Amino acid sequence: MISDTYLTQVKAAWQQMTTAGTFLEGGRVRDFIISSWKRCRHLGVNPYIQELTNNIFVADISRLLQSHDALIKTSRPFMLSLHQLVSGSGFLVALADRDGTILELLGDDEIVKFAKNSNIGVGANFSEKNIGTNTLGTVVIEKKPIQVVAEEHYCKIFHEWTCSAAPIFTSSGEMIGILNMSGSSEHVHSHTLGMVVAAAKAIENEMRLHETYQELRTSYQYSQTIINSMSEGLLSVNSSGEVTQINAVAREILDLKEDERINPDDPCLRLIQDALQWGHKVRNKEVVNKKINCRYLLTVVPIFRDSGLVTGAVAILRESSKVHRFVTNIVGAKASFTFDDLIGQSVQFKRAITLAKQVSQSDSIVLLQGESGTGKDLFAQAIHNNSSRETGPYVAVNCAAIPRELVGSELFGYEDGAFTGAKKGGRPGKFELANGGTIFLDEIGDMSLDLQVNFLRVLEEKRIHRLGGHGSIPINVRVIAATNKNLLDLVQKGDFREDLYFRLGVLLITLPPLRERKEDIIHLTNYFITKLNWQLHKNVTGISTEIETAFKRYSWPGNIRELQNFLERAMHYANGDILTLHHFPELFGQNIACGEHSPETIKTLKEVEQEVILKTLKRFDNNISRTADALGITRNTLYKKMRELVNF
Repeated sequence: MISDTYLTQVKAAWQQMTTAGTFLEGGRVRDFIISSWKRCRHLGVNPYIQELTNNIFVADISRLLQSHDALIKTSRPFMLSLHQLVSGSGFLVALADRDGTILELLGDDEIVKFAKNSNIGVGANFSEKNIGTNTLGTVVIEKKPIQVVAEEHYCKIFHEWTCSAAPIFTSSGEMIGILNMSGSSEHVHSHTLGMVVAAAKAIENEMRLHETYQELRTSYQYSQTIINSMSEGLLSVNSSGEVTQINAVAREILDLKEDERINPDDPCLRLIQDALQWGHKVRNKEVVNKKINCRYLLTVVPIFRDSGLVTGAVAILRESSKVHRFVTNIVGAKASFTFDDLIGQSVQFKRAITLAKQVSQSDSIVLLQGESGTGKDLFAQAIHNNSSRETGPYVAVNCAAIPRELVGSELFGYEDGAFTGAKKGGRPGKFELANGGTIFLDEIGDMSLDLQVNFLRVLEEKRIHRLGGHGSIPINVRVIAATNKNLLDLVQKGDFREDLYFRLGVLLITLPPLRERKEDIIHLTNYFITKLNWQLHKNVTGISTEIETAFKRYSWPGNIRELQNFLERAMHYANGDILTLHHFPELFGQNIACGEHSPETIKTLKEVEQEVILKTLKRFDNNISRTADALGITRNTLYKKMRELVNF
């Protein structure tokens, strides 16, 4: 509540301001009032004006009201409610635009008539430059709720009024209007401003609801147009697996008539049900529609609530023939693996995955370093599929597999007639094909020095020059390189450019060899067995205890690729559900004939242990520490076994 003492101080301050031109500061008058008075005096506003003149009205009131139609319609019910609360008290409720121009006026008949006779009506602009300090004009400046009492008004004709006003903001934070309540200073109360603020907030909420409704309506119309104009099949299902929407292309692929439902046994629906149950994505799964002998690729993306529960799914269907044709003719490769496909729990491996996930969100060059068979290609695909370029092409190039004389044309393309045998019309290179996506350059350490110069230029300029061409072509490609060599050693030997090495090594991820992640061997084994069971139509459930022990002791020079090859070869021989010693002749020196092992060729565990230890010692140049680490035993245990083997 404004105190009488404060009002007395304000009155004295106003007199001093109007007569002496000085301002009483230091807390006697509220700061925002003093600031407003100073602005008004600087603008030359006459504090003794007797009435509001017609020149404060806008020229075209109808256009003003039309441009603020939504604000007026939304605000009117809340203004009526506000007026009903103070009906009969001589209060006036006004709505103004962001410039302080009145759009709507409500109140008792007597007070409304008085306001109009005083030129306080729709179209009047209450900016400070027109009528001095007042709630509407000062809120335009302050952009916050304020109350102006009696002599706080700059102009004397308003000294009998107390006004409370609050700004109205859009969801984006832009002020679009001001709600005001004015009445005699005798009836002023601190709660008046609170009522106005609450009404202004209610108007904001109502406008946001209306805005959200319009956005949803527009989004729905857009989505319907997009869905029906897509060249791919699309269908959506709810949490129960019931189809809620399907476009014409999907009906054609599934061979469904306009009102026909999908058969519950359809493989498409079964895969969607699986995705709903487990909350997993299905990515480009090939499905066969036996009814019309049609193959298509199915992608299913579950939709989650905030609670994490699956509330439905969206499925995309693409005819395999069209996709394969496009991929073969344009890209020639795709990224199939995601981070979910990378198996391992070792600290080093999980650290590599964490780093790869982080760098996937940028467009910087990534260098993957690791021995052959450690999964560098899988990491590259996962990085691509976790990036903003996921929908773009993924082009893989093995720099060591392309003849040296062809690497330039393969990477950068060539123009018509660039060399003898060049394809008529020219041909785009891998960088062009990867435009908008990712290019994976495997075995980058085998790139020739002269090609390294061109490659470095591409990285710096982000443009390529076709062989035999005269102009350059801008490209937008994310580069992921990989090597199983020590590039720094190559730099020191002069086989790799130092400037290119530092350009590539910004984001370096080292993949650990399998011998350094022993705890992952069984996880990987189970994963490959599951995968190979499906491919080879087997029913292998696991490996024997002896194999498990041997796998953990083996050094795996070929890393994950070697493990996968071992298992695939063994599962070809498997007739039962457990893989045992005789299924791995290459590992244990056994022979296999017609699926059975020859007893006379079986080695004892002691012999196998001796062979493994000797091979591992040889591999690590008789380094005891590295050998013990590879075998998963301590140095003392290795020394003990070596002494036992000497006496064996």
